[in-house]
Amino acid sequence: MPDSLQLHPNTVVRWAGQRLVISCQPTGDVFAVDDPGICEILHAFAAPRPRTGLQIEGMSPDEVADLVDELCGLQILRPANAPASPWEPHDALFHATSRNAMRKLSSAPATAAVMPPVGGFVIALPQPEASLSMPLGDALTLRRCIRDFGAVPIALPRLAALFYYAMRNTREIIDPGGRVSQVQRPYPSGGAAHSLEVYAAINVAAVEAVSSGLYHYCPQRHVLEQTSCTAKDLQAILQRAQAAMGSPSLPPVVLVVTSRFARVAEGYSGGAYALVAKEVGCLMQTIQLTSTALGLGSCPLGVGLPLPSADLEHEPTVGEITLGLPS
Repeated sequence: MPDSLQLHPNTVVRWAGQRLVISCQPTGDVFAVDDPGICEILHAFAAPRPRTGLQIEGMSPDEVADLVDELCGLQILRPANAPASPWEPHDALFHATSRNAMRKLSSAPATAAVMPPVGGFVIALPQPEASLSMPLGDALTLRRCIRDFGAVPIALPRLAALFYYAMRNTREIIDPGGRVSQVQRPYPSGGAAHSLEVYAAINVAAVEAVSSGLYHYCPQRHVLEQTSCTAKDLQAILQRAQAAMGSPSLPPVVLVVTSRFARVAEGYSGGAYALVAKEVGCLMQTIQLTSTALGLGSCPLGVGLPLPSADLEHEPTVGEITLGLPS
């Protein structure tokens, strides 16, 4: 038994009803207790201290010793000289809780499979006249993150082809009431929820025949719908994307991905956000491979770009990627 103990840095304390629930991630061990005095024990071991000799008001020495032993068994308390954990507490908790997503077997999600029109000016996108000619193997080999874009505008048919091949609804399932209950797209989604929405922040003179602004892509109708966005807010999106890439100039187009999160959460108990994150990864790869086949450059970003007037509880931003013609 080690003589000196310390609280594991990834310990999480929460309340479930009238009980304290203590867990240590990523092991996932859980300790539930009614006595709030346990918090004093945890606080006492926030810094390294001897295993014995701790006095807690209202507890006998034997009771304290038993609790310390139990916390050691769950790795909530560990040797003070234990190696540092590579996990940040929030990462460890997210990992542990996301590995047990369970599909709900009750009713279908109440959130609609298709987002209502946003009500702005609509740009009808042309459908490609031919299939992608680049073999998949070549697209996989040639895929790169492109951070430097040229000044030549993207032709609208080329941008439209990217949306068509990578993001459109390829199939819609209609329920007995005539409502679209489920859709399919070119990338997979947990439970076929397909909660992701894509907004295009388009710079000045970046796309032929398209004014600068923020547009929502409707995957059902294959159109761009202009949304409310000031020039200042648009510049903020483009500038933050530029900083994230370390690029000398603003990107021509930034695709900001959001999730209508309830669409996934209504179908899964636990781990819903992990499913959204996996879906975003699938979408990013699909966009990059399609961009490569179309001669476009793209670069997924590692920072968040919040949209103006975003509803962060119901439709948070979950992914970003820049587009343009390589320089």
